[in-house]
Amino acid sequence: MTQSSYAWEILINISNIQFQAQKATENDIFCHLRECDSNFIPPLSSRVLLKDYARKIFKKAVTFEAWSDGVLVGLIAAYFDISDNISGYITNVSILNSYMKMGIAGKLIKHCMGYAKQHGFDEIRLEVNASNNLAIQLYRKFGFMTLGIKDDFMLMSVSGLKDRMNVVVSVYVG
Repeated sequence: MTQSSYAWEILINISNIQFQAQKATENDIFCHLRECDSNFIPPLSSRVLLKDYARKIFKKAVTFEAWSDGVLVGLIAAYFDISDNISGYITNVSILNSYMKMGIAGKLIKHCMGYAKQHGFDEIRLEVNASNNLAIQLYRKFGFMTLGIKDDFMLMSVSGLKDRMNVVVSVYVG
């Protein structure tokens, strides 16, 4: 391995899935969130107006995306405040039903963590419904630890990104 001991990964096309960042339009994000709405516990639309949330993600978040045949099939949206460069916050993790259990969410999490490390962030936080066991298991697989529970939502964090050797730094090819 050259330069440093973390892995470099170039993803071009894996099983007809293309991984990219910042490609989705506001409408792509809205359509994806609407399609994934019922996968959230509780449904996302019971907590936010999907159109407004899509606009906020489009304007303010860094998006890590999985595409298949021109359709946004997986999305992680995270906020990274460059004024503090300490912690990022994942606001959305969503995969279309027909693309679940294919490892897409895991790949997107790795890319989000790689982006954070590459830009000097040491921690990523997220919130997940405390009864969403599948999501919690996924996050724990990547080192997220529980910080606390409030109003049925678990606050989780992964830290020490600057020192992690196994964080993937991604190069997206579009």
